[in-house]
Amino acid sequence: MLPHETEQLLRELTSIPLSQSKETLRNSLRRAAEKAVAQGVAGSEFARFSEARVYYDHFEGLGNQIWSEIKRVLQETRFECYPKCEDDIFAYWQRSLDPVYEESRSGVYALLQPTGEMPKPAFKDHCEQVERRISAEIKIFCTKLRAVKREEEKIGIQQNFYGDRTQTRTEIMRDKTTNINVGINYGQIGEVLNHCTNIISQQPEGPAKQLQNTLCTDVTALIAALPAEQAKLGEKTAKNLKRLLEAATEVEPEREWYSVSAKGLLEAAGFVKDFSGKIAGTISQIGKLLWPDFTLPDDEKA
Repeated sequence: MLPHETEQLLRELTSIPLSQSKETLRNSLRRAAEKAVAQGVAGSEFARFSEARVYYDHFEGLGNQIWSEIKRVLQETRFECYPKCEDDIFAYWQRSLDPVYEESRSGVYALLQPTGEMPKPAFKDHCEQVERRISAEIKIFCTKLRAVKREEEKIGIQQNFYGDRTQTRTEIMRDKTTNINVGINYGQIGEVLNHCTNIISQQPEGPAKQLQNTLCTDVTALIAALPAEQAKLGEKTAKNLKRLLEAATEVEPEREWYSVSAKGLLEAAGFVKDFSGKIAGTISQIGKLLWPDFTLPDDEKA
């Protein structure tokens, strides 16, 4: 279980966006309805799908916000990882979002189930993708915290006297601008992955967006599964995912950049068992939607 003090702080911070959830949702639904009226499509199938999309985006956006608040608490309180703490953190995130999930699911079903016009992916599938991504990000975060802890223990405290002031070895290293801070790496990876999520969220519904979501989820899980000593590869992999999505979503998709980024992702997937096949398949499917003759880089087809 999470320490009592930590959970109390989490409740205080996450209660703010959660308490505003209903009002935020109402405002978003109102804007969607006003837009449908302005476009002259009120009451149409398009208007219903647009309103349903509000619920999808609301759950995902609030889920990202709650995770940001959780991460902030853990970072600022110098959270000490313990065995399987990832499961407890994810369980807290999931419990926080349960009421929002139920409200959003009910809203989508009330709109679309009577007409049999359920969107693809279904709301449940969409939320499960969000959950898998957040779970992977939590694992990355805890892996980095453990790496920082190991580095601090390895460095130890070495006294160095300057007058009556005692410095730790870590402080001395900072003075020489060689301080090791693995947490910064996590921040960079997290920012890049958030950017990837934003790129996908702006795309129209359809097979391409579903595949992009799948790829983002699998690559996030891949980064979480990389060994601690492969931190640089994790950063590079996140950047390759970003470049691939940018290349694929340009008005005129950039095939050369897509292929280069794909090669980098496939090379990274080779470091962790069971990822190469899934990631290669998804990259290939996205590529073929853009260019029917697309093939994976020659040395990765196998």
